[in-house]
Amino acid sequence: MKIRSFLILTASLFLFTGCYTSKKVSRFSSDTITLGTNKRNFIKAYGEPFNKDISYTDDNRQEEKFFYKEEFV
Repeated sequence: MKIRSFLILTASLFLFTGCYTSKKVSRFSSDTITLGTNKRNFIKAYGEPFNKDISYTDDNRQEEKFFYKEEFV
């Protein structure tokens, strides 16, 4: 009987603590960022990007994408 109670208690603990997720929010999704923001101001606010990609649209306009990594601890 004690073994059964121990197993139920252990299973309950795993059930309630194993599904825990912390509620971390990316600073990019919580801030208001709009298209057309000045590149210099954006980098000043968020730092240098992890990677960059430059491409051209059909009407020959340059588009630049910045990639950032965040670590949630």
